[in-house]
Amino acid sequence: MFLRHCHYLQYFYISVVMERDHKGVLSSGTEQGLQKRITDYMEYCRNSSEKGPVFDILSNKIICYACEHKSTVEWLFYRKSYFYRLSELRWVGQSGRLLKINEHLVNSLNDACLRPTRITLATILPFVLLLFLTATVCVVCKRRKALARLQTRENRIAELQVYNDRFAVFLGYNSEDYNFVHDNVDTALNLHLQTIVDTDRCLVCTGDNNFRLGRNKHEDTIRLIQQSYVVVLVVTDSFCTSNFCCKNMLSYVFNEKKPVIVMLNGRVNENTMPTILRDCFNKNTRIVWSEVDGQYILKTTWTNVCNSILETY
Repeated sequence: MFLRHCHYLQYFYISVVMERDHKGVLSSGTEQGLQKRITDYMEYCRNSSEKGPVFDILSNKIICYACEHKSTVEWLFYRKSYFYRLSELRWVGQSGRLLKINEHLVNSLNDACLRPTRITLATILPFVLLLFLTATVCVVCKRRKALARLQTRENRIAELQVYNDRFAVFLGYNSEDYNFVHDNVDTALNLHLQTIVDTDRCLVCTGDNNFRLGRNKHEDTIRLIQQSYVVVLVVTDSFCTSNFCCKNMLSYVFNEKKPVIVMLNGRVNENTMPTILRDCFNKNTRIVWSEVDGQYILKTTWTNVCNSILETY
C-alpha cells in the first residue's frame, strides 16, 4: 500500500491476511474511502461467521507532521487491532526522521495542532477581557447616571410640592425678547411643569414677575437664582450684547454653580458670546426654536424640556 501522505491517498494497495490464507487487493481514491471500507468490512465480519481480517500496511510510507494528517494518525492508532504488526510501522516526520506510531506521537501531533489556537487565544483573550470590562463599566456608569437623574427628579418633585419658595427654573432673558418669552415660553413651560409636579403654584420665576419691588436688582436676581434648581437662558443676539445679562446674570449663575440650559431663538453670533457662555453653548445640548411662516416651533417636546430641567444636577 502506498500513501502519498496521511491526509490524501492517491493510490494504495493492501494485502489482506485472512485465517484461510485468502489474499486480495483493496483500492480507493481517498483516505476517507479506505477508512470507510476497512470499517465497513470489519463490521461485516463481526456480524457474520467470518473471522475479522488483519491488514498489512508495513510496506507503506506514511508522512505525518502536519495538522491535516491528524485524523489519519488517530484513526490508525485507535484501530491498531485491525493492522498486522502496526508497532513496526514508521512515520516520516517533518525533519525526515522515522517515528514510531505510539501515544506520544498522537499527543505531540495534537499539541502541534492546538498550538496556533492557544497562541491566538493568549493574544486575543486579554483584549476581549478588556473590551468586556470596558463595556461592563460603561453599562454600569450609564445605569448609575440614569438612576441618579431619576432620583434627582423624584427629590425635586417632592421638594417643589412641599416648599413654596422653591422654583423649578429661573428663566433668564433680555428685556428685548420679552414678547417672545411671554407668548411662547413662560406660560407653556410653567403649565407643563405644574402637570408633572402636580401643583398649581408657579414653578417658573423671572425677574419681571418675581422681583420684590424697591429691592436691589442684583441682589434679587441672586435670590431668585438661589431659589431655583436650574437656570434656562434665552440666548439671542440682544442677550449677548446686554451688559446686565452677559456680565452680571452669567456671573451670578456660575458663581452659584447652578445647572444651565441654553435656549436659542434664531441664529446667534457666537463671537458676541462671553467665553463662559460659548463653552456652555458648544459643550451641552440646548433647546432650539425655529420660525416658520411667522410661527415659533419648538424642536423638541415640552415633556422632554421639563424632564431635563427636573433631572439636571
